[in-house]
Amino acid sequence: MDASGPVVALTAGHMVSDVTSYGLVLVEPSATLREAAELMAAAETGALLVQRHQQPSAIFTERDLVQAIAEGQELDATVEGYATGELVRVEESEPVQRAWEAMASASTRHVLVDRGGRAVGMVSARDLVRYVTTGATAP
Repeated sequence: MDASGPVVALTAGHMVSDVTSYGLVLVEPSATLREAAELMAAAETGALLVQRHQQPSAIFTERDLVQAIAEGQELDATVEGYATGELVRVEESEPVQRAWEAMASASTRHVLVDRGGRAVGMVSARDLVRYVTTGATAP
């Protein structure tokens, strides 16, 4: 992806940490779709980090939940079958346009944010749009 244009101009000098939502919301792969939906609602988030053996293994999003329901899954089915296993990651010290590029190249709406190779937060497309349009940082 070309790293030039309006997004770079609007985000010049800003880092991924400026738009990161810290405080990951975690879920086990064995959690049910109902439990995941309840957790998303309680945490007011659209994405959960799936952990297996204390390590990030996938991401489960509102889109995954809708897909499962559209396929006729019962709410007692597990997250494991619908979570996206390919985690797209950026370092919090990278320029914020790196998060845009990572999302665009992977066709995803969320990237995991690392500090020294360890997951510490997440950035969503919504976070980036809010930042570029209003200057508001992540909550």
